[in-house]
Amino acid sequence: MRMSADGRAKLMQREGVRTEAYRDSVGVWTIGVGHTAAAGSLAPKAGMTITRAEVDQLFSHDLVQYEDAINSAVHVPLTQGQFDALCSLCFNIGVGGFRGSTVVKLLNKRDYRGAADAFRKWNKPAEIVGRRESERAQFVRATYAQVAEKKRDAGLTANDLRQAGSRTIAGSDQVKSGVIGGAVSASGAVVTAASNVDPSEVISKVSDAAEQAKSVHDAVQSAPDMWATVQDNWELVVIAVLVCACLYFMWRTWQGANRVAHARVDDVNSALSETGP
Repeated sequence: MRMSADGRAKLMQREGVRTEAYRDSVGVWTIGVGHTAAAGSLAPKAGMTITRAEVDQLFSHDLVQYEDAINSAVHVPLTQGQFDALCSLCFNIGVGGFRGSTVVKLLNKRDYRGAADAFRKWNKPAEIVGRRESERAQFVRATYAQVAEKKRDAGLTANDLRQAGSRTIAGSDQVKSGVIGGAVSASGAVVTAASNVDPSEVISKVSDAAEQAKSVHDAVQSAPDMWATVQDNWELVVIAVLVCACLYFMWRTWQGANRVAHARVDDVNSALSETGP
């Protein structure tokens, strides 16, 4: 396997591209995409400059040793995205470090998830942690796509996307949790309020409500009488309106979260249906 154009672009973004020689963090002269004299072909020195085309040529030359290292060290099937993520890691930690890494050991045991987590072991210096998380995410997404490809006929579910680390689906879950929490809190408030009410008063109010229902048509016929009824029971009217409004907004929020989840699943299904094995 060889690194894809997408993988090369991601690695170049992580490494940076320089057309003029510079000293890296440990004082080694570097040029292009992390190229040093140790990689052969060209020895960077003070004042050296190269064109962007030469950067690409040098980068392609340097990648070969890392691509070969992965092809020889890893003995299980890899998707293009997984290979690209491994190239990025190997480019940074070196061929020797990669071959003896836990990433390779777990991969060869077909533990793809464990191998992805093992990216995080290469976390020094502290500045490299962000890159490791990016490489791990790249590997995880590719691993998920590998699994999803096999189950394309069954269609993807929101749970599939959660396992793949979809932030969209996670956000939808958080919204739903918030709605449920709000409903529980509201229910608790109602129960608490109800526990402080005298049952005899409740019965009395129910009886009054029944009486009012019987004469509601009279109230409807007379606007002033209806207004008087509203004024006499304005607290109940306000509470009823607020409860209805809360229920409505909670329902709309829940529906919105569902639409987000479904849209995300539909989008991924569509994307996979347009991609060959």
